[in-house]
Amino acid sequence: MPGSGDFCDDLHNEILSLAAESFFSRRKEVDERRERLIGLAGTVRAAGSRALGCWRTFLLLLAESREALKLLEQAGMDAALLAREAGGQEPALMEFPFALTRGGRYRKGVRQAYLAAREATQTYLEGTYVADPRNPARKVLTPNYYGLRELAENVNKEAAELNCAMSPSCMLAYVKSLDPAAMERESHAGGFTGEDMGKIDRDMAVQSVDFEALDLPVLAEPAPLEAIVAALDAASKTVFRERRSEVIAAMTRVASH
Repeated sequence: MPGSGDFCDDLHNEILSLAAESFFSRRKEVDERRERLIGLAGTVRAAGSRALGCWRTFLLLLAESREALKLLEQAGMDAALLAREAGGQEPALMEFPFALTRGGRYRKGVRQAYLAAREATQTYLEGTYVADPRNPARKVLTPNYYGLRELAENVNKEAAELNCAMSPSCMLAYVKSLDPAAMERESHAGGFTGEDMGKIDRDMAVQSVDFEALDLPVLAEPAPLEAIVAALDAASKTVFRERRSEVIAAMTRVASH
């Protein structure tokens, strides 16, 4: 049939083009999402550092005592891990509430420090709604730990699917199957070995996200103040009585004015 060869060549080239376009466009989308995730991780990490700075203030006010660690455990936190991670942060500054006595001012300050640390932790974990810079009438959720973790899980799931169902060697084999004559010539010439195909897949595999390598603080959501306020006040009284000089030095250190 006149022209049938040209028609088959054109069809072959079109199918090849569509297959390659679909394969590489999906890879590009996953790569872009992974890069965006890594960029967002910096913003989330900064929010985590702010939360740790608030916990550093809380711990300093309680003289980093056993009472402070017990309170953190009671609030549902990993006290040892939190104290270790917060220890490397600069404490957040705060204004102390008015009270008639220094002891009263201190106890109110400890409550306020806990509330500030809890709010900063919730913002880090869940985000908070702020005005959209591009449209102040619209609210957007800030990048957060839970959202980033979910995004990483989705990226890794899609990367795994691409590497399994649409690996470079699979696509190459499919494209070659469209040209039996070329396959026969390659077979006579030796063709690609399984080792060659494996190397292609490894070298061209879609990269997944190593979430642990993002170095984000691991924090739990603290209990509401009402759940621990009695224990908090009792600890404040004990620490102020037994370690008064350390408490006063800590108050001076974290005071914003």
